[in-house]
Amino acid sequence: MRNSRRLALALVLFWTLFSGTDCGGTQLNGQGDGGPEADGCASAAMPVPTNHRSTTLACPTTRPPGINEHADGGVSADSGSTGPCTSDSQCTSGDNARCTPSEHNGFATCESDGCSTDGDCGKGGVCACGLPASTGRYPNVCLSGNCRVDSDCGCGYCSPTYGASCGAYGGVIGYYCHTPKDECTNDDQCTEGGPGYCGYQAMTNRWTCFYSFCAG
Repeated sequence: MRNSRRLALALVLFWTLFSGTDCGGTQLNGQGDGGPEADGCASAAMPVPTNHRSTTLACPTTRPPGINEHADGGVSADSGSTGPCTSDSQCTSGDNARCTPSEHNGFATCESDGCSTDGDCGKGGVCACGLPASTGRYPNVCLSGNCRVDSDCGCGYCSPTYGASCGAYGGVIGYYCHTPKDECTNDDQCTEGGPGYCGYQAMTNRWTCFYSFCAG
């Protein structure tokens, strides 16, 4: 009788430890499960990030003229840019190649679209549309991460992140899941070291506040 009670208690303990419901995530780019852990899904109310990707988005498959070739025959304010190219006609390789000035110093190079949908980016990649789309200034590019849309994150959200050092100067570098382990969700939570931004820290697999910026 005593042995039966011990066996029953052992089974209850085993069931408690290992039978939790897994909200899960999707393994993308070989980086493992990006979704919230099961113990956080049911108990933690996940804050909603200002920027998150609820659905996939197809980018334009055409691109407006670049810095020197406008339909009306005029030239853009970037016509004085320096670099390997000065007009679109010099850019002949890749999809929708354009002579594109740098966001920071005006140095112009030939750049082409790397994608139009997420499916063009291989397993797990996100196709980030070039902005501003009306000027054709920047191409569509594939970005890595551990999610494409919110549903890949189980109970969390899939958000774009800047890098850990240069902030907005370096632009968005990837898309990652928010989880209950995060130290922040939005930029306005990052004020202890002066105005900062909330970004994904690959070393700790969580979102945290950064205060390092690069000057343009």
